[in-house]
Amino acid sequence: MSAGSQPSLIVVKPYCADRRPRFPILSNDGGSALGDTFSTVEEYIESFPQEVQTILREISKTIGKVMPEGEEVISYQIPVVKVDGRNVIHYAGWKKHVSLYPIPSSAELADDLGPFISGRGTVKFPLDEPIPYDLIERMAAQLLEERK
Repeated sequence: MSAGSQPSLIVVKPYCADRRPRFPILSNDGGSALGDTFSTVEEYIESFPQEVQTILREISKTIGKVMPEGEEVISYQIPVVKVDGRNVIHYAGWKKHVSLYPIPSSAELADDLGPFISGRGTVKFPLDEPIPYDLIERMAAQLLEERK
């Protein structure tokens, strides 16, 4: 550094300017890139590689069986199913997994969800393993019950 020059400062912020997280983060593999914004669930799903699109559509269909009255919208740049105006379940695609949020508080699902819990409030299903749609259906049913 030359005399009189000031060091450059790099600030890394995990959130965009409007303070909302940007989802999903899938770069260099096809699929969504950091900073994409979506207006519809279909637009969100179409931003992924075909095999992930198939999984996300099946998750949507599985949740829809439990919540036929649910409205699927984008919130925080990921799909959420709302019932009576209240968020019930969110889901998201990632590079190596799909996630659902939040975790039901029911003890009866704890053993089945245990291997998939990642952090507070997040369930992750790896893309390289079969997706347990029956477990997702039970999770959605429990979350719906908890929201009533």
